[in-house]
Amino acid sequence: MDKLEAVQINRQLREKYGVTLGGENRYRLVWANDLTEHRDKKYDDIMARAETNAVLVPKYSYLKERWVLEFRAEVPVYQGEIKDWDGYECFYAFQWPDGSYQEPSWFHCDFLCYMKENIDPLTPDEARKMDEEDKKESIASYRAELENEGKLRLEDSVGYTGKEFSEN
Repeated sequence: MDKLEAVQINRQLREKYGVTLGGENRYRLVWANDLTEHRDKKYDDIMARAETNAVLVPKYSYLKERWVLEFRAEVPVYQGEIKDWDGYECFYAFQWPDGSYQEPSWFHCDFLCYMKENIDPLTPDEARKMDEEDKKESIASYRAELENEGKLRLEDSVGYTGKEFSEN
């Protein structure tokens, strides 16, 4: 993918997902090697004095020659040692699980942004409740499947009381 295609994808992201109040794209596709930021670096010299200076470093030092899909975070996610935070955070790096290059496309970017916009993260309680409901559904489905195949008839089972199955 060349930079011209990235410009086109960024234009489409801007048209579909809009901009922030400050006029920045809410999402952008960037080449990881092109991004840098100033970070504090602590130096200890011979005289046992510690100095801190801002050093220009790659924003994504762990990603080389990869496309990155970023979102605009209105509130700093993490600044700490970063001195010139640009407001964008990575939410998808285009690489396969084995670390090899993955070619981005408008379809991929649109899908990822759509999912980020429309899928609400679950609280731990909601996730637990969903797991319990899934487990009950799974048990009911499995039981129905066995009954339908003639492998299981609860009425003929030893110890059948006529009451519904309960895990408790």
